Amino acid sequence: MNVVSRWFVALLVAAVLAAACSGDSDDPAENSAAVTTGAASPDTTGGSGQSTGEDGAAVRGVTAETITLGAGLVDASEFGFDPGDIEAKWLAAVEYYNDRGGVLGRTLEVVVETYTPVGIAEAEAACIAHTEDAEVFAFVGTMRGDNVLCYTEAHNTIAINTVPITDQQIERSEALLITTAPPANSQLLSGLRQLGGEGYFRGKRVAVSHDATNAGDLAPTRALLTTLGATVVAETLTEAPAGDVLAAEVEYDGFHERWQADGADVVVAIGDNASLGAAGAVSRARSSLDVITTIGELSTYERLGHELTGAAGTIYAFTPQDAEDMFRSGGNGVRECVRRFETFSDETVVVDAEADDLANFTPTIAACRAIDTFVAIAEAAGDDLTPQSFTEAALSLGEFTLTGTEAASLGANKLSADDTPVLITVFDGDDGAFVSR
Repeated sequence: MNVVSRWFVALLVAAVLAAACSGDSDDPAENSAAVTTGAASPDTTGGSGQSTGEDGAAVRGVTAETITLGAGLVDASEFGFDPGDIEAKWLAAVEYYNDRGGVLGRTLEVVVETYTPVGIAEAEAACIAHTEDAEVFAFVGTMRGDNVLCYTEAHNTIAINTVPITDQQIERSEALLITTAPPANSQLLSGLRQLGGEGYFRGKRVAVSHDATNAGDLAPTRALLTTLGATVVAETLTEAPAGDVLAAEVEYDGFHERWQADGADVVVAIGDNASLGAAGAVSRARSSLDVITTIGELSTYERLGHELTGAAGTIYAFTPQDAEDMFRSGGNGVRECVRRFETFSDETVVVDAEADDLANFTPTIAACRAIDTFVAIAEAAGDDLTPQSFTEAALSLGEFTLTGTEAASLGANKLSADDTPVLITVFDGDDGAFVSR
């Protein structure tokens, strides 16, 4: 695997894994940036079924018979994360609804674009293909970080992302931006509260590690740890270039020496980058420090060469409820989503993937989740489907059914849909897996 790209690819996959499952937050910062719209516009279809905007022009991507969506997903197959047939996953997801009459009589059509996780050029090209060439009504899929703003800020196009979004991205967006995932950092804060309620942090000396992309999460994390009885003795900010795995390992090995010198008992990692870096450093050093992470998929660590069996302390993972477990139990629509895709395609979904297996479970679930969300909002918007009516419907939607979640909802101050409680797991060296406590 290319060394420069390996680290960044793992972060993308870890984020998508989180999005395909579920999480929870009762933190006030759960995408609280308000979205405002004007008064609802009257029905301008004139009985034709063709939606029109306030200026009387036809709505981009909507006809009397169809709604065209742009779907996007990272294709990291060249780095060992083969998602299988990406286009078929989206086609299977929309076929399910089309076979049931579409969205209030309109057939869903989807234009699928994939892009490499290295750099931003291909993600931007996918955005241009959707917004300028295909002129889609909305984007559904995975756009990591600020890449999603190509849709919502630069091209005023609605986006339903499958990874967490930030308040800053919402504030910059001209069009509606929502996500099927839990709010950013809610996973960590919710898990910290659960452990804190058991008295875990009382008297503990804590090091907090993060990178520049989640610097805004540092203050609430620090404040919560203090409230739970911990003393924050160190804060480390990674400055390794994005994607340079060797530089990151050297930096985190240095952080580990500092954490020990400062007398830390436990390291709290904010975000995927810090989760991988901290767990890897503690394992390499065979350290007794506990590590709290938000990545509970062992294959993600293994693809970076981290053998966690070296850690002498406890590695915790605050993760969404396991979609694989939902598949085995037959709950929350996960098994149905997988079977629909397998029936549509010639591909078998690998539910419990090892490091070298086809990594097609997560993108299959992500497609179902994104289309579930679009359909729920579009049906609430009614026959006169416009960006304004869709936005107003999203901001007043309330609870709805979402594949792979125990509960989901959207509202004016809640633009992250997933409401399922977080799961705390620990790495078991004997089993070689993260297991429930």
